[in-house]
Amino acid sequence: MSKLKIYLLPLLFIILSGKNQNPQSIPLFYFDHKEPKNTHIIEGRIKMEKYYGPPGYGETPEIDQKRTAIILVLKSKICVVRDPMLNYTGTGFDDIIADEIHLAPSSDMKFTEGGIVKVQGSFYSAYSGYHKRKLLMSVSKKH
Repeated sequence: MSKLKIYLLPLLFIILSGKNQNPQSIPLFYFDHKEPKNTHIIEGRIKMEKYYGPPGYGETPEIDQKRTAIILVLKSKICVVRDPMLNYTGTGFDDIIADEIHLAPSSDMKFTEGGIVKVQGSFYSAYSGYHKRKLLMSVSKKH
């Protein structure tokens, strides 16, 4: 019975959170956890978002670091959930419906504002003030 419950929870989450979007039309993805087996390819438009970093995170803009978050704007929402076949421990893997993803690429990848790209990688939840969206992707490849 508990396995059935695990499989039904993401569907229930989609139905309750879908607002104006038909739940059956929201693509379902899985978080990566311990094993990099859940890599996904996703497409969207790049938006560069400026923000202040340390020491004051915007309270002292003249001395704060200037940073840029690379945001992937999707054409429609996606839902990212825990993989029911993996044993999750700890926190940071809440189910998320999102239409924007904060990308965490390797340093040699270049992105252009407004460009349409396909990226491949693993999803994870925000856990730091540096994360500008609830959903992030560790990008392993740019197509």
